[in-house]
Amino acid sequence: MTAAEVADVEGILLTVALLTAFAGGLASLDRGRRARLRGLLAGTGTLLAAFVAGGAMAGSLWFSEVAGFPPCELCWYQRIAMYPLVVVLGLA
Repeated sequence: MTAAEVADVEGILLTVALLTAFAGGLASLDRGRRARLRGLLAGTGTLLAAFVAGGAMAGSLWFSEVAGFPPCELCWYQRIAMYPLVVVLGLA
C-alpha cells in the first residue's frame, strides 16, 4: 500500500469510529437529557448548517490551495454544491 492509500484507510476508519461514538453517546442519554439537548439545539439548525458548510469550504480550499492536492472530479461536484450553501445559509 502507498502512503496515500494508508492515509485514506485511516481517515475512513477514524470517521467511522467517531460517528459510532457519537451515535452511541446519543443513544446512551436518558429521555430527560435528550429532551434538554433537543431544547438547547432548537432553532439553531440553520446556524449549525452554516458552520458545517463554512468548515467544508475552508477545508476544501486548504487542501487545494495550501496543501497542494489537486481536486478530483467528485471534489468539484462537492464544491459546486457546498460553496453556495455558505452564502445562502449565512444570509438565512
